[in-house]
Amino acid sequence: MPHFPEAAIAAAREREEARRATLCRNVAKEIRDWIAGQGGIDQAWLVQDKPGTVAVELTDGTPFHITVTTDDD
Repeated sequence: MPHFPEAAIAAAREREEARRATLCRNVAKEIRDWIAGQGGIDQAWLVQDKPGTVAVELTDGTPFHITVTTDDD
């Protein structure tokens, strides 16, 4: 079984984390766009300090948020 240098393993983990973050942001944008077009929605926006999170406000003023994750939990 080959042994990989720690630097290579760390670099692969960083690339995978970046890929997952991009995936979450892209899915959150799609969700935001879809939700914004639904009835009963006043506004939907991406939360800047929480990547992958969509904040929504219903027309009755009720707020909620949706967070996209790649976790299996």
